[in-house]
Amino acid sequence: MKLEKVFLIEVVVKNIACIVVFITLLLPGINYEFEALKTSEQGSVLTVLGFLMAASIIGAFELSYAKTHLNSLMHRMLAHSCKFMVYLAVCSLLWIAHKTMEVSDGYFTEWISLSSLLIFVSLVLYDFWDSCGALKPKS
Repeated sequence: MKLEKVFLIEVVVKNIACIVVFITLLLPGINYEFEALKTSEQGSVLTVLGFLMAASIIGAFELSYAKTHLNSLMHRMLAHSCKFMVYLAVCSLLWIAHKTMEVSDGYFTEWISLSSLLIFVSLVLYDFWDSCGALKPKS
């Protein structure tokens, strides 16, 4: 199989695995910890989430397959692993923000949900765009 096809299959598998791991392993643990969150702590949690989210999203866009030696399986797996972990972190932080807003009487919960979905979709689309760019011959 050609490297291009193998690489794109790896990207698809990574993104599907990220969603499956988040839903099956991380999400159940995150769901039950918010009932203990006090109203006075919510502002601090959201502030920390903002900083972590900014760092994660910057990291997600900085991790580029263009910097990867695609002919090396080890390089590709390291790049996939880095992106996988950052995407899991982004998913977790988005869900924590959603749950924190939900605990605070549900203000803006729908907007947080919509924004979270758009952020994740943009990361996945960027991942495919970056993958296609990495497959172009270097000049």
